[in-house]
Amino acid sequence: MARAQLQRALSNRVLIEQAKGVVALTHTVDMEEAFAILRQYARDNGQRLVEVAEQVVNRTLDL
Repeated sequence: MARAQLQRALSNRVLIEQAKGVVALTHTVDMEEAFAILRQYARDNGQRLVEVAEQVVNRTLDL
């Protein structure tokens, strides 16, 4: 159980890092600002950060 939770957390972190890269590239911002954009969008729309990250990486959400 703990191993599965750790794996899920790691996978989520990788997905968020990928989304930060996409946002940084498409908005010409640094990684810190890209994370802020992702986090704010998630908060404003009542979504989990990892859900927003997945949509950005899959190109189903354009921030």
